Amino acid sequence: MFHHSSHAAPRHRHLVLVVALGGVVTLLLFLGSREGWWYVPAGAVAFHLAAVGAVAFVVSGMVRRTAVGTLIRWPRVYDGVVGVMTLGREGRMRARTLELAGLRPGDAVLDVGCGTGTLLVGAAARVGAAGSLHGVEPSPEMLAHARRKAKARGVEVTLLEGAADSLPFADASFDVVFCTLVLHHIPPEMRREALREMRRVARPGGRLVVMELARPASVSGVLAPAALLHGVRGRGPSRALVEVREGLVEAGCDGVEEQTAGSGVAVTIGHVPAP
Repeated sequence: MFHHSSHAAPRHRHLVLVVALGGVVTLLLFLGSREGWWYVPAGAVAFHLAAVGAVAFVVSGMVRRTAVGTLIRWPRVYDGVVGVMTLGREGRMRARTLELAGLRPGDAVLDVGCGTGTLLVGAAARVGAAGSLHGVEPSPEMLAHARRKAKARGVEVTLLEGAADSLPFADASFDVVFCTLVLHHIPPEMRREALREMRRVARPGGRLVVMELARPASVSGVLAPAALLHGVRGRGPSRALVEVREGLVEAGCDGVEEQTAGSGVAVTIGHVPAP
């Protein structure tokens, strides 16, 4: 999966420090108390802050800076962090995304910023032996792990190292192009070009399926680690969703629609005009 450009790293480290210290202090206060009405709620707050601080600390350590941005270097840890950040709902979220994509047997699928290949492995049963699965990812470590994961599950995939704004495929190569929780990590100047590239490699009648962070619709969503770490708050569509919707229309997609894929996550689908 693509991640933040290097200039954002110092801000993240400050956030990590503040959240981690807040969690530790609150936890110590909680453990030192034997009674009081605030005992249970303080424990819940302490646990949450400590968990978010731990996740933030791990995330800050498992990335590396490159000329094109900051990439993941610990894929196994990354899979665990995703589980924590989605509160154990990653499988449900991925299944919902595949369902919204309307995959059919024989479809050719591309996942842009495929990470450790979880979505592609899940798509295998839906496209069947007649279909094909491809992924693009800039991190060599993530690609290597994705290949191991696919092999262990008996799934045949084609995985290439590359960037979202310059996809190594011919025009009109895929029926469905995914990009899940990636665009908000790409430098702003690359996002529209990335969407145009996805549109370029999609076949007429195909679909672009882009998952991005949305405004949390519940208290649990607001307090979820993903929302806290990415600063998603307020009302109305998130900036990421607005950018996706506008970018898909600008790229030439018709019938752009938005669906919920879980608390704080939305899937935007752009349909490529048929000939």
